[in-house]
This record gives sequence, C-alpha cells and structure tokens, in this order.
Amino acid sequence: MNNYSETKVKISLAFSLLANITNALGQLGYVQFYKPFMNYGKYYFIIDMIGAKRMYVIHHLITAFLGQIITNSYIYEYEEMNLIRMWFNTEISTIFYNSFVLTKKKIYMYLFAITFFYYRIFRFGSYILINKDTLYDNSAICMSNNFISDFSTCISSLYIINYIFLIINCIWGYYILQKGIREIKKVDIRD
Repeated sequence: MNNYSETKVKISLAFSLLANITNALGQLGYVQFYKPFMNYGKYYFIIDMIGAKRMYVIHHLITAFLGQIITNSYIYEYEEMNLIRMWFNTEISTIFYNSFVLTKKKIYMYLFAITFFYYRIFRFGSYILINKDTLYDNSAICMSNNFISDFSTCISSLYIINYIFLIINCIWGYYILQKGIREIKKVDIRD
C-alpha cells in the first residue's frame, strides 16, 4: 500500500469512528452533534472522492448532497429521526473495511461483510421500504429547508437518495458475495 492510499484509509477510518461516536451520542440523547457532523462531513466526502472509482464518487456526491440538505433543515432535535440513525449506522461496516485494508486480518473482513449486509442492506433497506416513519423523517427534514425550499422537491430528493443508497449497497453486496465465494473456493482447493 502506498503512503497516499494508506493515509486515505486512515482518514476514512477516523471519519467512520467519529461518525459512530456521533451516532452513539445521538442514541444517548445528545442529538445536537448530528447536524454539525453532517455539515463538516460533507467536505470529507468531497475530498475523499479524489482518485476514487465511479461508484464511490457517486456515493460520496450523494452523501455530500444529503449532508447539505440535513444541515439546512430547521431541525435541531433528532430524537425521533430514525432515518438519520440508519444513515449513520452504515458507517459501522466502514470501520471494519478500513481495519481490514490496514491490517489484512481476516476477522475484520468477516466483520465487514456481516455489518455491511446487516446495516446497509437489511436494516436500511427494511427501514426505507417497509417502515412508515420514513415519510415522517423525510417530511421533518424538508419542512422549512433552506437548501431545497420546495417541500415536494426536497421529499422527492430524499426518497431518491435513499433508493440510490440501497441500490449501490446491493451492487456492492453482490461484489462482496462474489469475493466471498472466490475465497471459499480457494479454501476448498487447498484442502
């Protein structure tokens, strides 16, 4: 790993850790940290796109756009904002991915795969596809939004963002499954 990519992975790991700390604080009732984190986090997402693959760039552009929408909402209390928790929960898998890239320890690879499918596909997917609170959460973010002032456009944007996130995560999930199958076949060949 060259110094630039190792540095980039370490910064990504630090960001993911901060995101999870912010989410843990939010779960404990200190919800005032979500909005500033999203405000400054959008700059991280823009900078982290440098030299990234297309799907990663799309993911980070959308996340930066989402950060802009959230930080320009009137909401200051996110106690009932489960959707924001769902977005933050997706960063759990990133901790294990970056840890694997840095250490090459297989335990991190397994933890990454488990947390990826659980938080990014199962939990997030079931929340946006099944849960009725999504409408409440999106509406709360779009009320008096200073970035997208038209309520209908804001709501539509959030729904599109959520579905794009789910689609991207499903595509990445497919690649993770393919890699897992290749790893299993390697083990079978060696035995």
